[in-house]
Amino acid sequence: MDYKSRMQQIKRYSHYLRIVMNLFYWVAIVFAIGSIIGAIAIQLISDSFFVLNERNIGQLGFSLDGLIKYELNDLALQGANVKDIYFAISIMSALVSLLVIPVIRQIVLILQSAREDRPFAKENAKRISTIGVMAIMASFIIPMAECFVAMTMIATLEIQNVGVNYSANIVLILTGFMMFILSGIFAYGDYLQHEYDETV
Repeated sequence: MDYKSRMQQIKRYSHYLRIVMNLFYWVAIVFAIGSIIGAIAIQLISDSFFVLNERNIGQLGFSLDGLIKYELNDLALQGANVKDIYFAISIMSALVSLLVIPVIRQIVLILQSAREDRPFAKENAKRISTIGVMAIMASFIIPMAECFVAMTMIATLEIQNVGVNYSANIVLILTGFMMFILSGIFAYGDYLQHEYDETV
C-alpha cells in the first residue's frame, strides 16, 4: 500500500471515528446535565421517598466502580434513609462526565485536523497537552469522588468493619505524562512540517 492510499484510509477512519466520538461527546453532555438535575431533584424530593421498607428492601442495590456490589436485602436496614447515597452517586456521575467532556472534545478536534491533512497542526500539540492535564486531574478527582460515595454508603447503612482507602489512579497519571510527551512530539512534527513547507 503506497503513501497516498494509506493516507486516504487514515482520513476515512478518522472521519468515522470523529462521528462516533461526536456522539459520545453529546451523550456525555446530556449525562452530565442529567446528573446535575438529578442531584438537585434528589435534594428537593421528600426524605420519605428514600426510606427503605419491606417492599423495596431486596429490590435496591448499589455498585461502586463495578468492584463492590451491595444489595439491600437485610431487614435490619428497614427505616434507613438512602437519600444521601443517591445524591453522592449523582455528584460523582456529574464530576466524571465533566472531566470526560473536554477530553472527547479535544479528540474530535484532533481527528478533524487529521481528516483535513493537518495531523501535525500546532493546535494538536496543545490539545494533546490538555488531554494530559485532564487525565492527571481525573487521577485524583475520580478516586476522591468514589471515596465520597463509599463513605456515604458506609455511614448511611451503618456498615461495620469497613474502611475506605484513598489513592490516586496511577494509570491515569502515567497516561497524563505520556500525553505530555506525545504533545512534544506533535509540536516537533509541526516544526518539521513548517520547515519543509518553507523549503519547498
